[in-house]
Amino acid sequence: MFDFVKKDDKVLVLLNHKVNVADFPQSLSEVNNGEVKVMKSADSKTLTNDCSFNWVLTFDAHEQTDLIDLLKVVAPGGSIVLHKLIANSTDNEADKLFSDEISALRVSGFRFKECRVSPLTSTWRIKGLLGDDYQDDARICQIIGEKPSYKIGSSVALSFAKEPQNVWKLDDAVEDDLIDEDDLLDEEDLKKPTESSLRVCGTTGKRKACKDCSCGLAEELNGEAAKEKTEKSSCGNCYLGDAFRCASCPYIGMPAFKPGEKVVLPSSQLAADQ
Repeated sequence: MFDFVKKDDKVLVLLNHKVNVADFPQSLSEVNNGEVKVMKSADSKTLTNDCSFNWVLTFDAHEQTDLIDLLKVVAPGGSIVLHKLIANSTDNEADKLFSDEISALRVSGFRFKECRVSPLTSTWRIKGLLGDDYQDDARICQIIGEKPSYKIGSSVALSFAKEPQNVWKLDDAVEDDLIDEDDLLDEEDLKKPTESSLRVCGTTGKRKACKDCSCGLAEELNGEAAKEKTEKSSCGNCYLGDAFRCASCPYIGMPAFKPGEKVVLPSSQLAADQ
């Protein structure tokens, strides 16, 4: 029943007010020859400064001992065992049936460890120990909680120094896996382009001449010399000067010229005004 208690462990047994301390079985008081102290649950507050018990066994069926006070009694790394009655037909549902007790252990600072169900022998049939009603199929459930292995109020220094981060990097490349980029070029790629091959259309910016090409690219692509543009008037008055030109005439501002003559502005008109 108490095989989890090691030799020379210090054990505290807490009984409810209906049980006489003298009635507690002597065989249970001598757990593995360790030091066992048996007392009433109501008197456990006198031990609040004694944080040395490895095990605390509670049998308080009629009263709820303050688990926070018991946390102060249990030594760091020690455990507390709550004893409850459970029917044989529901012994595999102990975690669900005693969920409130398990939650109370966790809230008080204990870590829930396990629920152990054992037969209820005649040794445990002390009046009021686990309850007033003992059914034929009753079994005893031990709810075990563990105290963390540090003392209340203990502290530890925290280090906020940044650890060096692993820099992502490629493994050393193998020379055999590298490709020489010069091998990707052929003789045509190494030829220097000529100025004529870089000629593009002034309107579209492409090597292909537009439909109404007037810049001479079409003739150049066809291997022909660019024809000189012949000045032609649609109304017949453009050659005579501004006095005879219409408002939308493209030759406004230019001097009079003969049909087919290239219009050239005099250098005096190209000079900036002083």
